[in-house]
Amino acid sequence: MEINQYFISNLSFDTLNGQIIELGDLRIWTHTNLNVDELKTSQLQLILLGFAFKAFSPEKNNQEILQELSQLEFESDDFFGLVNQLTGRFVLIARHENKTIILNDPAAQRQVFYHFEENGFWATSSPKLFYELTDFKFEIPKEKLKIIKSKRFKLLEEWFPGDEYLDAKLKRLLPNFYIEIE
Repeated sequence: MEINQYFISNLSFDTLNGQIIELGDLRIWTHTNLNVDELKTSQLQLILLGFAFKAFSPEKNNQEILQELSQLEFESDDFFGLVNQLTGRFVLIARHENKTIILNDPAAQRQVFYHFEENGFWATSSPKLFYELTDFKFEIPKEKLKIIKSKRFKLLEEWFPGDEYLDAKLKRLLPNFYIEIE
């Protein structure tokens, strides 16, 4: 069930079949089928999970896109502008000095579900994987359960507004937003 999935945390977790990448105090697990590209410079580390395309330069591969991003000032308008020009299904993790950000493709095709608690941070493409690798229990708050059972929700199969997710722990990263981890 973990095919093409990823899991990120600053706390230890059981590893699955796949690979682990270290990024500062984060451990990033990726399934062996998930495409992973990494670029390190003296000040910046970029990791791209999935695939990205540049519409006006479709011949560029992930590594070339990361190289182009590395030439831009971290978190500048140009940096985010280039990310917003990309299409595909990807999550970009960027670390500059002690600051790490996680963002997904501009349409949020590759989901990022995340949770902060005390000194812990977790992010994943799969809520199921989140519960398998942590001690958290799936819990739907009563107010959300009431919405889920409503006729309107069942007919329209609506999502919860904003970054809300079904349970009490996870949030969804919205398109054109990013998570900052320090």
